[in-house]
Amino acid sequence: MNRIGVAGLDHLDESDVALPYMRVVQPTSSECSLMDGGEAKDGQFYDTALRVARNEFFFSILSVAKFEVVWQEGKDPQTI
Repeated sequence: MNRIGVAGLDHLDESDVALPYMRVVQPTSSECSLMDGGEAKDGQFYDTALRVARNEFFFSILSVAKFEVVWQEGKDPQTI
């Protein structure tokens, strides 16, 4: 059991925290059932936690990091 290393959340483990995902619904998408029993339409954004579909998706950038990756044959990629 892996504990979450955040102050105040030490009594929780990974199974207590489910990460929601936003999916772009495509013709081959599966598991896009809405809370009201319908199905999300192609091109909509589907929220896996709330089981709702939206035509627009708004988000905020919380952090940005800039780095370069060096790729060499036979070696693991390295950031510089």
